[in-house]
Order: sequence, then C-alpha cells, then structure tokens
Amino acid sequence: MRSPLEINMTYKVSESTKVLILCAGESTRWANYLDVPKQLISFNGESLMNRMVRLLHNKGFYDVVVISHDERLRLSNCGFFKPSKHRLTVETLLSTRSLWTDKTLILLGDVFFTEKAINTITNSDQGIHVYGRPGASRYTFSLHGEIFAISFEQNSWDRVVAHTENARRDAEMGGRGKLWELYRSFAGYSLNEHRIENEIFISIHDLTDDIDYPYDYNRLVKIFTYVASTNRYKWILILYSWLGLSLVSFFPYLMKFLKRNLKKSLKRIRLYGSRLLVRKNH
Repeated sequence: MRSPLEINMTYKVSESTKVLILCAGESTRWANYLDVPKQLISFNGESLMNRMVRLLHNKGFYDVVVISHDERLRLSNCGFFKPSKHRLTVETLLSTRSLWTDKTLILLGDVFFTEKAINTITNSDQGIHVYGRPGASRYTFSLHGEIFAISFEQNSWDRVVAHTENARRDAEMGGRGKLWELYRSFAGYSLNEHRIENEIFISIHDLTDDIDYPYDYNRLVKIFTYVASTNRYKWILILYSWLGLSLVSFFPYLMKFLKRNLKKSLKRIRLYGSRLLVRKNH
C-alpha cells in the first residue's frame, strides 16, 4: 500500500525549501478538453506540469510535490500527495500542512510560468508573499487579475493557518475560498474588496497566466508559439496576434463605454429638446 506522500529518492531533496504544486481542483471549466487534465496540456512538446518541474529543477529546487487525486499527474521526478480536503483551494492548502518546511512555496498547477516568474518566486525575501497580476494583462490579454503562487517560512505557519481558516469560514457563508480571499485576509482587507498593496503582493506581469478554459490555452499556445519561433517574420505574426487579441479584449470595454456615453448623449438630447419646447411655448 502506498503512503500518502511518495517521493522518488533517486533525485536530490532540498531540506530547507519544499515546493507544493496544487492540482486538486475539479477543473469544471476545462471540461476535459483534449481528454487530458489541463496540467498535461502541451507547450512546444512539453506538458505544463513537466515544464514547471523542469524550471524548478533548473533553479535547484528538487523537493517538489504534486498535490492531487488524479493519478495521471503522478510524475517520476517529484512527490505525490493526496489532500484530505480539496473542495476549496484554501481547504487544499490547509490539507498540505504536514508537508510544510523551513520555507514553503505554493504554486498553482494550472499556470503557465515563465522562467522569469519562477526566478521571482524562488528568490523571494522572508515573510509571507503572494505572487500574481493585479489586473488585466497586456501580454496575454486576459481581462482579470490572477494569483499564481504563495511563499512563507516556518515562523509564519500560525499566521498562514489563521488567515486560511478565515478564508475558509468566509466560503462557508457564501464566499469563494480562493487565494484572492486569502491574500486579502493577509493584507487586512475585506475579503470581497479588490485592493493591492506592495508589501505582501509581488507583481508578475509577463506571459505567465492561469489556464481555466480551452480558450485560455489556445490563446497562450498561439502567443508562445510566435514568441518561440525562429521565423524571421515572427514579430509580424506577434504584432498581428497582438492586434487581433487586443481588439477582442478591448471590445467589452468599448461596448461599455459606448453604452454609457450613448445614455448620456440621449439624456442630453432629450433635455435640449425639452428646453426648445419650453422656449417655443413661451
């Protein structure tokens, strides 16, 4: 019988830092696209998960554990742990407490990380840090902010548990129980208020992005393929892609702007018309 935590001891294990890759979600929005979990989707012939592990190994982080119930995500070059609870992201995080070490890095398994992003996360200062993008991306054209990772040390365990429990209790009363709520609790904000400070939150704004829907994957593959291309015309392709995706991303804002200003214009026309009628009657 396999133990909950199984680590292949043929690779070097770091005793000071452990990296936990959270992959325990239901992935309902992914809808089994391509008949694989989104962590196994391919970028230039390499799966999202293998890419993440490779980048970590290249930085000297070998104590990597995948947190999941899906046996397809069991890799030979890192550990595998089945969390006792995984309905909410914060519940999954709490279920990994027995794995925390001197320094613990929490990475979301459905994120495409650039090498620069991995460098930022693994070179973090002491204390609790949350890594993400506060709003829309000018690189991937995603319209929303995302959280990609968290880091903390042993002397912050009690604080991490307390704030994670706070986010979990909020979820029981109708909240979401995601990492954004955990970050807001860390920062002392209301859990449904989107605010960003610069002590805990570290911005990562490049091609790093979260993948929820098939559209997210297809968009990232297109951008990644163009950037990695050796074609001498690749910058024309990138510009073409950027213009096309920019228009798609900008369209909802354009419609909102037109709708808001159309209402104002119609109101002004009606007011001007009523004034003309009053003058005419007098």
